[in-house]
Parts: sequence; structure tokens; C-alpha cells
Amino acid sequence: GAPPPAFNPATLFGGGEQGFVYDYTNTATMFQEMTGAAATTPSGANGPIGTLKDLSPNNNYVIAPSGPARGLSRQGVGAPNVYGEFDGVDDTLNALFTIAQPIVYVVSFRVINGSAGRRILGRVAVGFCVLYQTTANNIAIFAGADVGTVSAPNGEDLVVTSRANGASSRIAKNNAAYITGNAGTAVPGGL
Repeated sequence: GAPPPAFNPATLFGGGEQGFVYDYTNTATMFQEMTGAAATTPSGANGPIGTLKDLSPNNNYVIAPSGPARGLSRQGVGAPNVYGEFDGVDDTLNALFTIAQPIVYVVSFRVINGSAGRRILGRVAVGFCVLYQTTANNIAIFAGADVGTVSAPNGEDLVVTSRANGASSRIAKNNAAYITGNAGTAVPGGL
């Protein structure tokens, strides 16, 4: 038969569900200004990312809180050589929105230089739902308690899928079996 239609991120939010879709391989979504929807200047190769456009219909743009907090848009020749790079010290993008559990994160990334306590997704504050590094080379989901850990060696390409859902929480790496447990009931409060 005919091939399936192309994936459209907006289909994930058909029932008015809250959420976001960010794509660091899409140069049309990265802007230098820290102004959200008003941003117009593309980041360009090795340029700062002040705003990252949300591809969901929810308009949950993420914005750097200051000039020094902006990551860089690394752009080689064609995908997959386009990506966002953050220094792991003070680079961050923030969005404040309300979202309830269950919360599903599907994240593709590479740890360049791991360090315990660094957040990958989730608001930079204690007591929120986050995906973070428990040690330099392990990732866990936390929403009041840790659920398992998956290894994240420096330089390895990863796809981590996690679901914060109280006692039914789970996390997996690269389509492996889920590690399950009770991550708690906290919500992100932002990104």
C-alpha cells in the first residue's frame, strides 16, 4: 500500500493535551533573541539560542533567562549535523507552563561531559519532576524520588523515554526494557 503520512507533532495534542515538542535539528526553530514568539533572527551556525520554538500547538516556547545562559546552534552540513549544545554550567532555556502527571519525556541527546546533578529536562529547582544525571554517566527520572538509572556514557547517542506517573513511573534507554518504580507525584512547573 501507500506509505504512511509524514509524522506531524501536532497530532500528539489532539485532545487539547498540554505539552511541547522541541527539535534542535530544525534550524527554523532556533532564534538569537530571548523574546519567545516575537523572535525573528535565526541562530545561524554557532550562533546563540535565545528562543526555541515549540512545534506543538501549545506555543510553549523556551527562552534563555540571560545572554550568557544561551546555548549554541551547531550547524554542520545537513542533518544530523545540526544540534543544540549547552555548556553544562549555566546554559538553560526556560518555559513556565502547567502540566499534570502522567508526563512523558522522549529525549534524544548525547552527553558530552557528564556531571552529577545536571538536569536534562525539568525546571531547575528542587522538588519538581525532572530527567537528570544522578552521576556523571547515569540518568534517572525524579518527581519526589528517583526511578532507576540508565547509563549515559560520554559520547554515546541516546534516546531516553520516561514516564512520570507516581507508582507506575518508568524509564528506558534506546528501546530497552523499562525500569519501573515510584518517582513521586511532583510536576515540572516548567522546563
